[in-house]
Amino acid sequence: MSRGGGPAPRPDRGLQLLRNALSGGGRFAIGALTALLVTPFALSRLGDARFGLWALAGAAIGLVRLLDLGLVRALTREVASALGSGTADDAASAVRSARALMLLLGAGSILTAWWLREPLLAGLLALPPPLRAEAGYVLIGSVAVAALEGAFAPYQAALDGLGRMDLSNVVDGLVQRLLSPLGVLLVLGAGWGLRGLIWKNLVLALLAGLIYAGLLERLAPALRAGAPRLDRAATRRLLAFGRHVQAVNLGSALIDPVAKTLLGRGAGLETVALYELANRVTGQLGGACMALSNALFPAAAELAAAGTGSDAARARLVALHRRATRYTAWLVLPAWLILIALAPLLFEAWVGPGYADSARALRLMSGGWILALLALPAFLLAQAGGQPRISTVGGLVTPAVSIGLCLLLVEPLGLAGAGLATSAGLAAGALVTLGLFARRFGLGAAEALPLGWRGPLAALAGAGLALVLAEAFAGGSGAAAGLPALGLAGLLGGSASGLLLLAGGEIGAEERRLLARLLGRQPDGRLR
Repeated sequence: MSRGGGPAPRPDRGLQLLRNALSGGGRFAIGALTALLVTPFALSRLGDARFGLWALAGAAIGLVRLLDLGLVRALTREVASALGSGTADDAASAVRSARALMLLLGAGSILTAWWLREPLLAGLLALPPPLRAEAGYVLIGSVAVAALEGAFAPYQAALDGLGRMDLSNVVDGLVQRLLSPLGVLLVLGAGWGLRGLIWKNLVLALLAGLIYAGLLERLAPALRAGAPRLDRAATRRLLAFGRHVQAVNLGSALIDPVAKTLLGRGAGLETVALYELANRVTGQLGGACMALSNALFPAAAELAAAGTGSDAARARLVALHRRATRYTAWLVLPAWLILIALAPLLFEAWVGPGYADSARALRLMSGGWILALLALPAFLLAQAGGQPRISTVGGLVTPAVSIGLCLLLVEPLGLAGAGLATSAGLAAGALVTLGLFARRFGLGAAEALPLGWRGPLAALAGAGLALVLAEAFAGGSGAAAGLPALGLAGLLGGSASGLLLLAGGEIGAEERRLLARLLGRQPDGRLR
């Protein structure tokens, strides 16, 4: 949108989409690396019990973040649709309404957490009395952090809807993925403990929110202007779409707390810590892959709004799905197969010996994650492109299967049961989403998941090379290679996978031209 509020000149769509995707993956890559480095320090400073408590606090933050009635995703779609249809006034009303709703939700979350703190801590979690006072502070503080983030979330959503997901990714990468882990080192090094971590998170949430507000003011002042105010028509539109997002978010948000609660009650906080270590690795890598695909959402919403109901719009969405799924597979398959191959070596180098159970849980979870990420383009395109029921049904299958299996498997199998339940739920949701998407758009099985054979084969070869190199770097001493050596082995394995794709013709001239434009080069290789 222009400074007056109308549509602004659009940059090259494919190039902007690539920038959004790469910046999204990059911010999660930064987060994964910093979390990898900071977690052993945090574990040693807090101890297993308090680290498990911090893991439960993280689950509480995630739950409150997702209890937003789907407003953030709905607002992104509203602004992107305004670009496609030219209805800037509707987008401005939606931003003001979303801000008002998020403030109300944040205040309600804090009050609810205060009211329920004793039943949660003493009853549901059965925490020992010495930990309850500290746990109560952490619980209320964590909810306050999520509420503060939510107050500024409409600004970030509007930036994403404008097609400038790259800007919001840079802010998140710098503040939450870089400064926040560095703050963990400072806070715990100074001996401020869990209470200090809460205040660190509050300060950084405020900083990020102010930056989002400033960027939106610069790019589209009409969306930033005005006090929070509920507009009836805009609120109805947001909530009508948001209910689909919220249904999926609610279900997904329950998986982690249910698994941790069952593990904590049955096997103790130490087992929760083991689960958290595996879950952090898979969550970070999964988040990076999801961030790459999330760039599809505003693009699909804009395409759908520009040609509502037309055969041409449907054809563009199907073509976008085909390309996005292929590109996703090129990254997801080698990354996850390398992680599976190196998991035991990774945990030994990362947190030391004695965490083999975490490595096994990670491997169990990884299979479901792979299938879920390959189905993510279909999920997002259906959700943004006018078929949100497909994503809703597929998204609800995942928690239903995961939670049901957790109730059955955690008690007899412990940590392995939680890993199996998580993986099975992810796989089931992915298969349902792909099936419904294929049926709605008239696709065959091969078109719904267009992988071919070259991509999986190249990924397997890259994972095998990474494992051989990791063991070679250890020098046959019997000790695992260090984290830098494992990182190098993984990088070389991933590079080998990419070279095999290039040599086999899977990466074609179109992809090479797009990459050259991203790097600022002309087709003949000269810099612009």
